[in-house]
Amino acid sequence: MPKTAATFSENRCMKLSSSPSRFPRRAAARLAALCLAAALLLPAAGRERRVSPVPCLLSTAQFGALAEIRLSDTATVVHLVLLSARVQEDSLKGAPRLRLPSGEELPLRHATGWHPDEAYRLGRQQTRAAVWSFPPLPRGEKEFDLCGETQLFGPFCFYDIRPKPRRPLLRRPQVSPKDSLPRAALCRDTATLRIRLLGYRRGMPRKLHYSHFAVSNGFDNYLPGELPLDAAGCATLRLPMLLPGQVSFNLGNGLLFSAQAAPGRETQVEVDLALAHERTNSLQTAACPAPADGKTARFTPVRYGGYLAGLQNFLLDLPPSLRCAPDSLPARIAALEVPRSWKQYLQAAFDLAKADPALNPEAFLPLPCLNDPQSLLLPGYAATVACLPEGFLARYAAAHGASGGVLFDVHRLTRWMRQLHLRSPLTAAQADSLSLLPPDAREEAAAAQGALLRRLRQNEQKEGYEIIRIDPAVTDADALLAILLEPLRGKTVAADLWETWCRPCLLAHQSLRPLKEELEDEPVVWLYLSSASSPEPLWKDMICDIPGLHVRLTREQAQALYAKYGLRGVPTYLVFSPGGTLRYRHTGYPGADALRNAIRQAAQTP
Repeated sequence: MPKTAATFSENRCMKLSSSPSRFPRRAAARLAALCLAAALLLPAAGRERRVSPVPCLLSTAQFGALAEIRLSDTATVVHLVLLSARVQEDSLKGAPRLRLPSGEELPLRHATGWHPDEAYRLGRQQTRAAVWSFPPLPRGEKEFDLCGETQLFGPFCFYDIRPKPRRPLLRRPQVSPKDSLPRAALCRDTATLRIRLLGYRRGMPRKLHYSHFAVSNGFDNYLPGELPLDAAGCATLRLPMLLPGQVSFNLGNGLLFSAQAAPGRETQVEVDLALAHERTNSLQTAACPAPADGKTARFTPVRYGGYLAGLQNFLLDLPPSLRCAPDSLPARIAALEVPRSWKQYLQAAFDLAKADPALNPEAFLPLPCLNDPQSLLLPGYAATVACLPEGFLARYAAAHGASGGVLFDVHRLTRWMRQLHLRSPLTAAQADSLSLLPPDAREEAAAAQGALLRRLRQNEQKEGYEIIRIDPAVTDADALLAILLEPLRGKTVAADLWETWCRPCLLAHQSLRPLKEELEDEPVVWLYLSSASSPEPLWKDMICDIPGLHVRLTREQAQALYAKYGLRGVPTYLVFSPGGTLRYRHTGYPGADALRNAIRQAAQTP
């Protein structure tokens, strides 16, 4: 290379390397790359991530719900909303804690709105915010549980809280045009329901609560029960049934789902716990409603199989076109691309729902679907028919020219079974009319009649209780108390205000049996007060197993007594000293220990 060219090249390289703008640009690029790598590998101090709504697998907390979580390298902050549908008081038993999958627990650092030493009180439909701060999550941890215990509701837990939403496990099933409704009839057999909770893990509630309406009590009340879950979250429920019906399930706090069951048939139910908590947990949806977008609408928290599977899956996510004005609903039902029997089902459900709110018998008279056997598949059909008055059948028969059918069978059966449930035997005319029922229904009613007659004969031999009659004309509270307490002067009186329809009252009677036996040799009198809201035949049957003095007050007498002491409901306990002075008053079951202390303190005062 010529010297001049080499000199020119060297000079050019020297100029490029010594340019004042080139080196700072390269250094800045390297520095930016290092900062980006540091930002990706190490969290910056003070960086915070907010998550709302909060992805949670399950909650057993009955006092409120999660509204937001904040995650940073300095703290894990949980925002809660305390909710109350009624007047509610509660406090924490110790400090809440975060539980990691490894079993390690992070302690509470700071609390505002509700801390371990604070009791809160909420009025009806009121809310309150609470913020709990914990140490930051260890590196690599992506989920945690929030655990604690309250005085009122006991232990609680929010399971598998995580910053990222879960992927739904169930998709909306496709509707098959060939799917149709099964034939329905009154028959006695066992219904089987198989439940599977997706996402269930150890440490969650081990029992699934259920309830269903049963013919055995004439649909006067639901029959509750508990179903144990195995380690995989599976359970099988077998119920003797006479006609199809709906069974409702509850896991933890307000996480509800239901399924249709029928005699001799099997129903399978799969529940996506995370999605069900987001969609069906009443406290969570009230605190932080899930976004209503088209993407999440494709998924459903429950999927059915077996009996009525296609229809139940379809009803779970009704098309938006059916959530419109009632006047155009029949036309929209007719336009649905579903089996014809489904359309008839939807139209019958619409007709019954339109007439049902006021329970006006005249609104049911023009409905031909009321006597259609397939209407037995409708949720609440038998309970609605049971509420129709005695003379309804004659008017319906005249209007439709029908003298029999499923409406007549269900109406007679449910009314007679309710009569037997209230401890009133069937009359001779009713017993002769049992032949009008189908064979299985006839055997059900005849068996209930025979069991009641045997029970009434046994009650005649029972002792230890006494009925006190009071003149209905006495409606003044002071005069009423004088009649009740004057004959008992010199003894401590424990008055128990209860009703036959009050389940907590009946459970309290069982819990207090050991206390009554303990105080049997002391001058203590147990006085049981009920009102006219308790059916007299049922009341007479129940008190045979409750030793003590029993009074059935009229409505006016009960109202006067409640007004005098400002009582709100049952069960309520009043303890009077031997001189007739009220020394203790408590609404709700206080426990045997509290009642024992109240009785002994009252015995020592005039």
